[in-house]
Amino acid sequence: VKRRGLDEIARVLKSRAHLVVADFDTMSDDGTASAVSNVERLVDLVSGAGFVDVESVDIEFAKAHHGWSGASIIRVTKRSS
Repeated sequence: VKRRGLDEIARVLKSRAHLVVADFDTMSDDGTASAVSNVERLVDLVSGAGFVDVESVDIEFAKAHHGWSGASIIRVTKRSS
């Protein structure tokens, strides 16, 4: 579903437009922050949908907020036509 959604976003965005995606990490079952990064998975998804100029960052929250332990954020550009 995510890939189809990114394909549709790429279809409707103007050439060289930017997209920012944030994927929030949840706490693990034992209440500790999850150590698994989602950035690599997100980069693969957006690259496969034809986006370029990928910038990414993982953010770990100092204190969990409403069950969120951090976020993976990427900024990409739609390939020029």
